[in-house]
Amino acid sequence: MIPILPQSAILFSYMGARYAKQVLLALLILSCFLYFLDVTELARRIAERDADYPVWQIMLISLLKLPSLFDLLLPFSILFGSISCFFFWSRSHEFTISRAIGQNIWSALYPVYFVAFIFGVIHIALINPIAAATSSQYDRWNENIFGKTENNISISTNGLWLKDTSAGNNYIINGAQLSIENETLSSPVIYQLQENGLLSWRMTAELLRFTDGGWVLTNVTKTNTLGGTEILGDVILPSEISTTDIFSNRQSAHTVPFYRLPSFISLQKQAGFPIIEHQVFMHQLFATPFEFIGIAMIAAAITLSQFSRMFRIRLIVYGICCGFGFYFLSDLSYLLGSTARVPYLFAGYGPALIMCLMGFFWVARIDE
Repeated sequence: MIPILPQSAILFSYMGARYAKQVLLALLILSCFLYFLDVTELARRIAERDADYPVWQIMLISLLKLPSLFDLLLPFSILFGSISCFFFWSRSHEFTISRAIGQNIWSALYPVYFVAFIFGVIHIALINPIAAATSSQYDRWNENIFGKTENNISISTNGLWLKDTSAGNNYIINGAQLSIENETLSSPVIYQLQENGLLSWRMTAELLRFTDGGWVLTNVTKTNTLGGTEILGDVILPSEISTTDIFSNRQSAHTVPFYRLPSFISLQKQAGFPIIEHQVFMHQLFATPFEFIGIAMIAAAITLSQFSRMFRIRLIVYGICCGFGFYFLSDLSYLLGSTARVPYLFAGYGPALIMCLMGFFWVARIDE
């Protein structure tokens, strides 16, 4: 039976602090390594465009990307931090002493899964909003440096808003709902703006259909700036924007803080976009604390059960295999959930549940 409270608060604080330091050390090492690679790659790409950016500015731009990499770094930090912590505990016999004073294996490992859970909560409540904000800033810097096209699509409670500046146009389009399959936009309202930003005219229609030659508008009514109306019937407006462009340029769920994800998904659904990919991402994010507990328990099973007959290099190999196994499991689950091969709830919480069950099963075998 797992106790609710550890038998010794002092021992709990000591082992929890030791474990947290090892995880943070692993996170620092991995972050520095990836940060160095990102700075090098960004400097190379900027040099190819002959852009004049000082090294310190390139380093600051790369720093904006670092929080968004924690989705990848934190599971590996928990894994390698756990392995190193258990390695030192076994070598210094601290874990053996904690068992000798009467604690079972669950009590001895209580600080581990408590701290791992706290790291997961911090990732959701603190790192995720920071990463969402810095990712947006990083994307803007990339647009300024490499000349990427600006995302002219936004979604609100009033439906889908789209700006079209292709083919010499200057349109603002608002529609109630987009149909990706039928390539249509219901109840569209098109505003044409002059170069100085003033309104030229407005068109309302029943339906907008995207075609290769432009947009086909059904039952169009045109209104000028003086309030005069004109019924035009069906109209074709030249445009290079298609539903594929709209779908590929919509806002990523990674740039949305966790507290805005439910409303963001609701607006995406209301606008007619597929939302299952965002649902899987949201539930995988909320399952992070339990994923970290499962990873820590698997690391404990690997290290504590076989330490006496395992070389350090074998320990590292096992850790790398477990890390990439977890990475493969999460990506596979995300892919299956995004394509509706499995329910999105299972795709979101499945990897965490599997990791926890495997970890607790192996630890229970050690205790036997």
